[in-house]
Amino acid sequence: MKVALNLSVLYIAVCNGLPNASNGQKWVVLCAGSRGWGNYADQTIVYRAYLLFKAYGIPESNVIIMHYDHIVINSQNLTPGIVVNDIGGPDVYKG
Repeated sequence: MKVALNLSVLYIAVCNGLPNASNGQKWVVLCAGSRGWGNYADQTIVYRAYLLFKAYGIPESNVIIMHYDHIVINSQNLTPGIVVNDIGGPDVYKG
């Protein structure tokens, strides 16, 4: 359910476009409140959303991210230091 909600919010933002405003007037708050390896997808959605908003021209200084920063170093992560949200996809953690 959490994943569906996150995806729907991201979908609305991307499909409807961001309102026209000069840089510095747009702010984004991204939050992944779940924790643990079983919630890997929730974290990756936030990281991917961050990259999308950067691509739309939102300055890094106007993006607030709240998340547990642990999956990148989790012992179950087969690629330590890297987080992907698609099999074989790019690293979305370093953003």
